[in-house]
Amino acid sequence: PSAVAVLESSPSGRGRSVVASFATHPLVLAGAAGLLLNLTGWRPPSLLWAPIETIGALAIPAMLLAFGMSLFDNRMPPLHRLPRETLAAIATKSLLVPAVAWGLGLALGLDGLPLRAAVILAALPTAQIVFVHSLRYQVATPLVQATTLWSTVFSVPVILLATLVVG
Repeated sequence: PSAVAVLESSPSGRGRSVVASFATHPLVLAGAAGLLLNLTGWRPPSLLWAPIETIGALAIPAMLLAFGMSLFDNRMPPLHRLPRETLAAIATKSLLVPAVAWGLGLALGLDGLPLRAAVILAALPTAQIVFVHSLRYQVATPLVQATTLWSTVFSVPVILLATLVVG
């Protein structure tokens, strides 16, 4: 939410202050509401809760659909023709982040399943929400689009390799 608050305060956002954007961000408000419900033990009636659950369940499929539609509208160049900063982002997410997780895990004394889990989680592709935010705020959309696509492709062999080698 803090990064989104900064984007909200930018010219492509709403131009509000970072503090106001953070305090009124839906993720912050939803987290606060969830914490309040958890602490009080109150559960909203199903008439109110069922539509909220349905909308929540739609979030990830809607992001994937938006990403797929963007690939149709904006043909991406082949990997070898991508700009250097995009290639660096793809390599960082696909290779460097899992390697750092492995190294940190070893340094912290992890082994076996906990270490493997840490590396596999680090090898997961760029989250779809990053693409949604880049689209919403019109910031680095081609870079994010390519990084999301290629980190998804490369996550499969990296996760398979981590499963065989780590732990």
